[in-house]
Amino acid sequence: MNVNDLMGFSIDDARYRQLIALMRGASESVALGDADWDALVALAERERVAPLLYDALKHNSLVLPDRARQRLARAYHHTLASNLRKFDVVKRVLERFNAAGIPVIVLKGIALAEFVYGKIGARPMADIDLLVKIEDAERAVALLLRDGFREGGKPELRPGFDREFRVEKELLSPNPASQMVEVHWRLTAPLFASRFVNYDQVWARATPVEIEQQKTLVLSAEDWLLHQAAHAVYKHRHIGLLDLMDAHQLVLHFGARLNWDAVLQIGAQCLWLPALAVMLDRAAAILGTPVPMHALERARAFQLAGLDRRLMAWWLTPGRPERHHIIPDWIVAPSVAARARFIGAYLFPSRAYLRATFKSNSTARLGWLDLARWWREAGFARHR
Repeated sequence: MNVNDLMGFSIDDARYRQLIALMRGASESVALGDADWDALVALAERERVAPLLYDALKHNSLVLPDRARQRLARAYHHTLASNLRKFDVVKRVLERFNAAGIPVIVLKGIALAEFVYGKIGARPMADIDLLVKIEDAERAVALLLRDGFREGGKPELRPGFDREFRVEKELLSPNPASQMVEVHWRLTAPLFASRFVNYDQVWARATPVEIEQQKTLVLSAEDWLLHQAAHAVYKHRHIGLLDLMDAHQLVLHFGARLNWDAVLQIGAQCLWLPALAVMLDRAAAILGTPVPMHALERARAFQLAGLDRRLMAWWLTPGRPERHHIIPDWIVAPSVAARARFIGAYLFPSRAYLRATFKSNSTARLGWLDLARWWREAGFARHR
């Protein structure tokens, strides 16, 4: 796994060093002109850390140019307003799921803002991520659809395909909020990278909390840290400054409560240790994250074996299109029958899928449009 291919920035870049120094509380040693501040604010906006920078600068003695301070303040208050709308949707969803007896683990942005950063406006988020048990997935999605949510993302290829071969369902909340809610039954995509997660143990380790006066759960400290790393490395194949800040803040937040031996054991079982090693290595080097050396060394020493090593190397090849995940997902399907169902759904999707995809009711037209889809998709074979 080439760290440089995953990193979204270089610590050798002076602008990044200045930005990181400011986010870590530097003040007297920083001397910047107006143009420098403009460039730093633009960089913070691009890295999605402008609200965090604004919050950090409130607590030191630096005097910012008015334009830079105003831009950072706008970023913070925009994030605060957006997140308040998301928390309102979370409250309503948790109310409905609790009433229906559907347990929920709140993931990623909502959980980070509420419990790790402790400031709703500091941590930007694109959507709302909720994990339900796989046996509750269809009921949870159906419940939200009855409440006025509408489907987003890709339609289901065939009935039952999503539950067996995908990890989440995207739903849009009713207007005027119109927030994206991702109902997960697996922790992260692609499927092949999360197939060894023991979900019974994940649920058993989860921590009871309250969000917006609603009882719910968050991941255990150990699962949370591993998930943050796996999501960035295996799903997005990119580590940005916000990803490093999340890992850094998790380690600081949990402190002595974080059982590093358990992190290593769980990470080895689900094959997420390589992702964790990359994340913590960079966080320690760039942000000074206090990672025990024995934990970092053991995580670095862990190596994927055989098929998993080859699949991950192929998946993490720079420039690999996202849709190519279907190849390793198909390869690791648990049986011949499962592989047949997987490829059959892609080759012969349901009429409902074709109608939703191509917005047509003509059988002949749908057939031609699906052939055209395959002609376009066949281009993935050229990327090896």
